[in-house]
Amino acid sequence: MYVTYEFGADWTIGITAHWIDENFRLYNSLLAFYVLDEAHTGENLSNYIFDTLVDFDLCEKLFCITIDNASNNKTMITQLFENIYVCMDIHHDEKNQHISCLAHVINLVIGAFLKNRKVTAKARDQGEDEVMYQRIHDGNDKDFTLTMLKIRVISKVLYPVMYNCAFLHRGRCICTLHHHHGIYTANTYQKISSSSQRKEKFAKACYIASVQQLQIIYDVPTRWNSAYTMLERALHMRRAITLYLTEERDFSYLTLSNPEWDQCGALLTILYLFNVEST
Repeated sequence: MYVTYEFGADWTIGITAHWIDENFRLYNSLLAFYVLDEAHTGENLSNYIFDTLVDFDLCEKLFCITIDNASNNKTMITQLFENIYVCMDIHHDEKNQHISCLAHVINLVIGAFLKNRKVTAKARDQGEDEVMYQRIHDGNDKDFTLTMLKIRVISKVLYPVMYNCAFLHRGRCICTLHHHHGIYTANTYQKISSSSQRKEKFAKACYIASVQQLQIIYDVPTRWNSAYTMLERALHMRRAITLYLTEERDFSYLTLSNPEWDQCGALLTILYLFNVEST
């Protein structure tokens, strides 16, 4: 089961089935896809799942449920098993048939580790660029913290925002930005223009460095393995990033020293096995 939401749209829920035959061949199929008419509470989710299990005669074949630790998921399991028992007279043991998601547990461990090392992206880092720049210039962040912060700022320098313009109203662009909405005036177009120029210069740096141009990924605490993905991408494009920052004096303060790149490599090595085991 997967539940998705896009800003300005509706919540949707998809239910897929995975099974093997007598020759251990793996199959999968989409059983149902719903647009939620109400909040994605555990009780509401359980109703959608129950209806699907009934439609495909799967209530008795349900072996176990693996979910992450979200509170609505726990409520969903309790309500689902109750619905199956009341309506179908089929008993399921919630204690033994509820299996915690190992990948989620692993990512909770990694999150605690990164937080302890003070390298987790802070909420305010995802806001105004000036806040991040000021943190670097203040010099209060040290070691891994400063290194990761530099990479995050580099990603925002080259790919500052992801605009999704909805419509123009009286000369102003109404757009969404990281699941928040706001009104931007002429500065919007100036920023888009400067972003385009930076991308062109970075593309040239990638060509000179013989590196495939890829977007520098910004890590987000709630996205699994995003710190690993950001470091992997940054190290892959190390030569191009260094060359670009050498040419762009306004951003030379973001240049990573060899010891800082070594820190990235060391942290990537630590995170590698966790990434493998949780994907």
